Amino acid sequence: MRVTGISAPPHRAIWRHAAGVPTAWVSPLRLAYPDYAGHVLAINFNFDAVTLALGTVTVSRHPACMYQNLYFGRGPDGTPDTTLIKITGVAPTALTAIPAATITALGWVTLTDVLAAAQFTAGP
Repeated sequence: MRVTGISAPPHRAIWRHAAGVPTAWVSPLRLAYPDYAGHVLAINFNFDAVTLALGTVTVSRHPACMYQNLYFGRGPDGTPDTTLIKITGVAPTALTAIPAATITALGWVTLTDVLAAAQFTAGP
């Protein structure tokens, strides 16, 4: 079972809310994925509101959450399973920082890089 997260808004520091009102990005961006029982796997992206440069990126997972993996974008077969951009085996902890080397290896320097995936998915 998979749950698909949000589709990313336009990749700008200022984007238009559905009502047409200009809205600034506010740090952190939190993506949270509850499983069928409401237990959550989440990722938080802290960033500079002006440059959108990423700061600390953290993940958290409820011990009973069935999801352990985060997938960003889709792979060659059109599914999240084959994407090259993923964080796997998230341990059940309150909050874990993802090392800067891992973030760089994923190709993320700014929030725009993260949002370029356009699809965020959690899975077992």
